[in-house]
Amino acid sequence: MNNQSDWSKSLLNNPRYAKAIAATTQIAQEDYSLVEQELRPVEDALRELKESLESRLSQMEMASISKRGGKTQQDTKSDQLADIYKRLTEEKATDIQQLREILRAKKRTVGHFTLVMMGRTKAGKSTLFATLLGHGYEGIGTGGQRTTRKNKSYDLDNGIRLIDTPGIAAVGGEADEAEALKAVAEADLICYVMTDDSIQVAEFEFLSKLKQQTKPLVILLNVQHNLQDKRRLPRFFKNADEMLTGQDIIDHKERIFRYAREHYQNDSITVIPVMLLAAQLSRLRDDPELFQQLCNDPELRQRLCNDLELLHRLYNDPELCQQLYKASRMQDFLDWISNAVENYGGLLVSQTLLGETGVLLTPRIKTIQQEINTCQESSKLLAQKKRELTSKLRKVGQDGMKRLEIEMQEIFQDLSSRVPNFARNNWDQSSSIQQNAWKQIIDGEVKLKERIENMSALLETEYLQRNQEVLDEISKDFQFSSKSRHQDFHFSGADAGFDFRSILDGVGKILAFAAFIPGVNVLAAVVGGVLMGIFGGFLPSKNERMREACNKIERELKQKIESQRRDYTKNVIQGWGQACTENEGKINQHFLDVEKEINYVFSLLQKSTDSITKARNHLTGFFALRIFYWCKNQNGKVNRSTLISTIIRLTRDPGKFFDIYLKNQTIPSIEAQRKSSHMLDEAISFRTIK
Repeated sequence: MNNQSDWSKSLLNNPRYAKAIAATTQIAQEDYSLVEQELRPVEDALRELKESLESRLSQMEMASISKRGGKTQQDTKSDQLADIYKRLTEEKATDIQQLREILRAKKRTVGHFTLVMMGRTKAGKSTLFATLLGHGYEGIGTGGQRTTRKNKSYDLDNGIRLIDTPGIAAVGGEADEAEALKAVAEADLICYVMTDDSIQVAEFEFLSKLKQQTKPLVILLNVQHNLQDKRRLPRFFKNADEMLTGQDIIDHKERIFRYAREHYQNDSITVIPVMLLAAQLSRLRDDPELFQQLCNDPELRQRLCNDLELLHRLYNDPELCQQLYKASRMQDFLDWISNAVENYGGLLVSQTLLGETGVLLTPRIKTIQQEINTCQESSKLLAQKKRELTSKLRKVGQDGMKRLEIEMQEIFQDLSSRVPNFARNNWDQSSSIQQNAWKQIIDGEVKLKERIENMSALLETEYLQRNQEVLDEISKDFQFSSKSRHQDFHFSGADAGFDFRSILDGVGKILAFAAFIPGVNVLAAVVGGVLMGIFGGFLPSKNERMREACNKIERELKQKIESQRRDYTKNVIQGWGQACTENEGKINQHFLDVEKEINYVFSLLQKSTDSITKARNHLTGFFALRIFYWCKNQNGKVNRSTLISTIIRLTRDPGKFFDIYLKNQTIPSIEAQRKSSHMLDEAISFRTIK
């Protein structure tokens, strides 16, 4: 909310500010143009990333539904992409609207020097505002409620903008704190109001949030003293210096610095002790409206001063008011603000527009970079697991091959062992009887076809089971390794319950044993051929003929069976090997598809982070140029060309240090570096590289 009014009575209505702020406005306009220029490609990159991820995810989900007739199984690639998209969305890394709001907030600062008042509930912010502006005394709280719930903006004619914010650290005040933080993006300087009665850890925890945005800060220490009647006034005048500069205040400052070192990363914060109540009462002579309000409003008197005699005395005695104002040390605060506006205005405005905007891009870079790292680690891990999978699947295939040889050996050995009885019982039978007898052995006794088919089904089942076990093992290893690298990362590729059959697609055809089952006619022809040879000769006796026939049948039939066993086994093993190779290829292709998708996402993420990093680096470089020009008391151009020709390298940890390496430039004075460091709450140092 913006309030336009007559601020002629404002303590900040210093005409010198108008000249200083007019000078900084040109810098602000140039800096805003630079921010707009750098954020435009960032917005384009984030939009492309968001739309590409959404489009890709939609395509894969549709393909999954089309392939299976419904999403009955999670798809590895879409799950991977969905997880990445979810994390980026949750972290607002692709939030273009938030980026635009940053730009709008920066635009609102142009043409103003913005001072944001913050502090815990009832610290005295509203009192400070009323004192500075000469308006709004009705907003001063009684201590029983929070008087400010929304940010309020006040624009003075000289270019000063004041923003009053809700108090922080109140019970149930999370919404108030969130509202207060909205004003931070517009602040050139933050005035944080504290009281001397207590320091709350929650206050400094809040300050750490401000530090993340590298906001220059001054702490106004509101020293509380009761001035409710005229008898207390002389004691205050007598002890004012001790109350505002004595050992108690020194100790209190040290406590603030100690907390600041812990929560604000440094103790270079400026602390200015003031007595806001005394400053406010000192304005009675210059503010008849306030005097009349106090006379007519007992509730307002209760908040400020309930002694009507003292109020009349102050209203009629300008010297007493001047004495009270001086004792309040309010002028120390105003002098500090004046120094900041007149001597550091351009530096602080550039920090708001350039320095802080660059810092605000860093979380997006970190979030996207984390996903890039996840993709890289996933790709490496996927390649490793694919190698392990290939090796283990190959062993499964080899084990199956050995099992095939053994099973085929046993089946044909059983058939071969029945040849002697067959020979003795059928050596002199007709061909048709022999064939029927041999068929009975194959089908009825040995059950050759049934055993081979059963063996086929068993080996197929075992092969699938072993493959599933390998895939589950690889998947669990992958999940564990991935989650250890990213708290929320989940890879649902070949996880528990992964449908191996969906990958192999028709593995039941792996053996096709029916083509290799020895036919009755084939073996019967062997038998017939042996007997023809025997009966074609002459043997002296039946026994001799029988013995000779049986030996020859046994020998030649076993040779033929063994020959056929080798041929069949060879063909079956070849078929097994070919099927295993094809299945390994399909699984490998599945992993290659996942890897391809990871690489695609990686390229999208890398393109986005390159764009954001480039903008962040340029904005940080432009801010470094502004600091350099300020320290050298120069008005130099700020653009990419001068950045390249002036600065060779930057090292910055926002809120801690900023090392600027110059190229063929004279280093600014130590004093200038010290002053800029103190105002920006960041250790600024210039160096040269030869």
